[in-house]
Amino acid sequence: MMEVDTVKTAFAQHSSRISVHIVSDATGTGAERLTSAALVQFRKQLKTTFIRHSFVKTTKQLNRILHEAEAQQGIVVYTVTDKKLREWLEQQEYDRNVEIIDM
Repeated sequence: MMEVDTVKTAFAQHSSRISVHIVSDATGTGAERLTSAALVQFRKQLKTTFIRHSFVKTTKQLNRILHEAEAQQGIVVYTVTDKKLREWLEQQEYDRNVEIIDM
């Protein structure tokens, strides 16, 4: 579950513009809404762009998304039910230069 302190820390490290990649193995609508609600307190400091990646099922898809997020110095927020994909994402946070938050 996403913690407010984790979100505050992640966003405090970024400039006034940030790309938030919402990754889901379903539609991602709920994850986007929850992330948006958590970021309301930063609306004066941040210009946020949400990029939703729906129905993500493979590490190949995730790798492309993480590469894009890294290039944009963005943040990845995910809600994935597949245990292997979640574990893979958790490892990627240590291997990559991108903040990855499990919702």
